[in-house]
Amino acid sequence: MIVVTDGTGPFGRLVVRHLLDRVPAGRVAVTTTDPAQAADLAALGVEVRREDYAEPGGEAVLFAEAERVLSNPPPGWIRRQTPRGSIDLAAARIKAMAEAGVPHLVHLGIINSERTNLKWHHALEGAVRRSGVPFTILRNNLHSEALLPAARLAMTGGEFVCAFGGRSMAPAALTDYAEAAAIVLADGGHEGEVLKLSGFGLTALGIASVFTLLAGREIALREVDAASVATELKSVGATEEVAEELSDLYEATGRGEFSPEGDDLDRILGHPHQLNEEALRTALAVG
Repeated sequence: MIVVTDGTGPFGRLVVRHLLDRVPAGRVAVTTTDPAQAADLAALGVEVRREDYAEPGGEAVLFAEAERVLSNPPPGWIRRQTPRGSIDLAAARIKAMAEAGVPHLVHLGIINSERTNLKWHHALEGAVRRSGVPFTILRNNLHSEALLPAARLAMTGGEFVCAFGGRSMAPAALTDYAEAAAIVLADGGHEGEVLKLSGFGLTALGIASVFTLLAGREIALREVDAASVATELKSVGATEEVAEELSDLYEATGRGEFSPEGDDLDRILGHPHQLNEEALRTALAVG
């Protein structure tokens, strides 16, 4: 059995979709704190398991017959979207996997984990290594779709307002990260490996060029300092929420969180990853 934790979240659902292209639904289970959210997955034949770590012996049921389990914590670079509780839940899952004797833990980390300022990612990787469970760590870079609010603003106003601080990022499509996770979960192998999954490195000017391709017209680049970026974003039409989200993204970019690159993604996929333009065009079409 392959178990995907937080299988009803956006990323978990993508992983399940790719898994169902590779293995029978009867080999896939998802965990969730609200099984009602997984009714559509259950209808496909996916087993739904309710997470309750306060229940004695619950981990044995949750990870019963597991061959491999995906540890799926929150990405964490948007401060207001990463409550302490979700980090504690990710840690509880790792502990429960060890207690249940899971044979292979596949953990999602962040590309810059060794030097990250997002300390919970470093802490969770440490918990994985200390768990005694054979593991594979997938260190994902930023997902391309995180740039969707910036793309919409740029396409409306004709300029890309950002604060990269001279750094770059190497995002890839969420579906490519999910497919890579599904391949490792379905095929096994890679025990003890840390795989660095990234797209191509892009500066702020490179991102502006992607937005130009999307818009079909020139998108100018306007870099500002980190202290004023939220105000500048609101001046070009960003809501308070979008300005905060992009400010968090650019702050992390300026620290170099998304600068590391690697070629593991294409190697695991067995095909070239999507270009950012393609990923964003798809996301814009979905809305």
